[in-house]
Amino acid sequence: MEKFKFFLAKRVFHRRRAEIYAQIGFALDHDANLKNEIDELYKVAIKRKSDLIPVYTRWKHNFLHNSGSLANSMRGTISDSEAGLIASAEETQNLPNAFKFLSRAVKQITLMQESIKKAIRSAILPGILLIALFYGIDSGFFSVIEESIPKSEWGFLPRAVAAFTHNLTLFLSFAIFLAIPTVLWWFWSLPRWSGKSRLYAEKTILFNKYRDQQCAMFLMNLAFLMQADYPLKPSLERIRTHATPYLEAHISTMLKKLNKDASNAGFALVSTGLFSPELGDLLTNYARWSNWHTQIHEIAANAMEIVTRDVLELSPRIEEGLKLTIGLVLFIVIATVGLIITTMLKKVGLR
Repeated sequence: MEKFKFFLAKRVFHRRRAEIYAQIGFALDHDANLKNEIDELYKVAIKRKSDLIPVYTRWKHNFLHNSGSLANSMRGTISDSEAGLIASAEETQNLPNAFKFLSRAVKQITLMQESIKKAIRSAILPGILLIALFYGIDSGFFSVIEESIPKSEWGFLPRAVAAFTHNLTLFLSFAIFLAIPTVLWWFWSLPRWSGKSRLYAEKTILFNKYRDQQCAMFLMNLAFLMQADYPLKPSLERIRTHATPYLEAHISTMLKKLNKDASNAGFALVSTGLFSPELGDLLTNYARWSNWHTQIHEIAANAMEIVTRDVLELSPRIEEGLKLTIGLVLFIVIATVGLIITTMLKKVGLR
């Protein structure tokens, strides 16, 4: 029962974490004590009988048993990328800015997710109707017509559409069967899958927006450490200790390239595929200057804005593309049905 309550509390926290991060950042910016702030969050939750009580209870317990590490205390309730950024900010004593950045980043990520969901929702009903239409035409209409008119007399286009509809119906049946495990694998693979095959997958929207979001988080991690006078290589090694397997693979490649040529930091960072071409050009141009690390905060903010902009522009295109595809298929199917009916009428001598 306790695990179920904690699961529900995590869902509430995930939905409200942008505001909670902003609140923590505001308090720490006013010199609040970290332990006292966690205690206050817990007390207010108890007083208001909040759904977040199990989350804050976990934080209080973990904070006491993790040598005062907030990042380790929050693990299990936040993502690895968010925990890694908080860990870097703790090491550099820059937690207020970390929580402010996370609050903005979460709001932008939520905006991106809602934009994509809106595009998908708008096409769900037409998509269901289209699938039902394919099933009905393949299993009902064409079978009835074939009893009256042999397929050999249908003409090329009706036969081609009938074959296409039948094969598509089989494919849809197979796809529906695989849909749930495919979606589960996709979620599992996002923070874990790496290597050359992942680079090819990131040419698609299914993976490249996650890459760009991780890139922005990575840059902010790097900014906290380098602006606290950590050199580049030690900064990367520290970030790697908190990274997901996906990001860890990128950082390991960066370190190998830096070991071969430490004079070209910009190239080492952008050559692994973590940076989109636009972000890669931005960082490479900054990296030509000796104090480039002072601009990483700006680069990270620009990265998040670029990702948000791209997704907001892409969502209407997805929606329009899906609707156009559905309309085109409906037109072809209806035209084919008309041709078959015309053929049938000629057969019985009505035309």
